[in-house]
Amino acid sequence: YPSSIGQAASEGCLRMHQNDLEELFEQVRLGTLVTVVD
Repeated sequence: YPSSIGQAASEGCLRMHQNDLEELFEQVRLGTLVTVVD
């Protein structure tokens, strides 16, 4: 449901567009600590 990206539409999932997710994947190593802030 791409139209819900950027809106409060889940119970805690991080929803991203595919191209943004692929870019992030290339920059983050397995085991990297991630902090999500609002």
